[in-house]
Amino acid sequence: MTGIVTADTAQYNSWYKAYAIQSESAPWNGIIFDGWDDSQLTRGDEVTITGLVEEFDPAQHFKWDNNTKIINVSSVTVNSTGNSIEPMVVSTADLAQDAEEVESYEGCLVRLTNVTVSSVNSYDWSVVDDSGIECLIDDDMATPAAGNFMGDLQVGNTLETVTGILNFSFGTYKIQIRDMADLGQLSTDDDFSIIPHKFALYQNYPNPFNPETRIRFELASRQNVKLVVYNLLGHKVRTLTNEVYNPGYHVLNWDGRNDANRQVSSGIYIYRIKAGDFVDHKKMILLR
Repeated sequence: MTGIVTADTAQYNSWYKAYAIQSESAPWNGIIFDGWDDSQLTRGDEVTITGLVEEFDPAQHFKWDNNTKIINVSSVTVNSTGNSIEPMVVSTADLAQDAEEVESYEGCLVRLTNVTVSSVNSYDWSVVDDSGIECLIDDDMATPAAGNFMGDLQVGNTLETVTGILNFSFGTYKIQIRDMADLGQLSTDDDFSIIPHKFALYQNYPNPFNPETRIRFELASRQNVKLVVYNLLGHKVRTLTNEVYNPGYHVLNWDGRNDANRQVSSGIYIYRIKAGDFVDHKKMILLR
């Protein structure tokens, strides 16, 4: 396939180690690829790549899960240089975890305008615009300068623009910031009110699943979370976590194995959460 490079060798040499390309002729057509580092690619290069498209990479599942990508790229040809791709201007509601079309933006260059940092955790930042719905930004694809800058972001900081590659990894959709140019002018909204979270357990995805699924939950306050998988007889299969989490969204993967690290059989399983006084459960289906 042929496209314009939007995340180049600078991003490949960062923690994330991935390139991104996109067609300049139509929206919703970006793709992220890895597995090839034999040359230097620069943003604006039009390249033709050949390789294997996969939805699941067992060696990197924690990072790539269900993010359409090309791995084991066998060849890359640079056709021309100096091309440009304009980011799609979107709202935080478009890129929220449960937005109807969020998957369409995977691998694409997107831009938010006039956003406020609404929460900060160990791995990413939540931002919100006038829609009132949060989405995530992240520094895993960032150059060191941008990563350091983002490390100082605090709740209430406002950014005139946020640009980057929308990616799905570690169980969440997020904008991967590439460098300082992706972060517009910074200021602070002293009147910003933190958006309250709630206690919730969401349906696992994918469902049915094989070999893995993701379980997402939301916390309104800092709590010890115990999330356990049971079979239909009520026998414990796997304790996914039993530790303290901060308020906000969190995602855990279940790989279809029990506490003894043995694969369990196909069937219906129950996952149950207890976080403070909040208790809930849902069903999921494993198909071998």
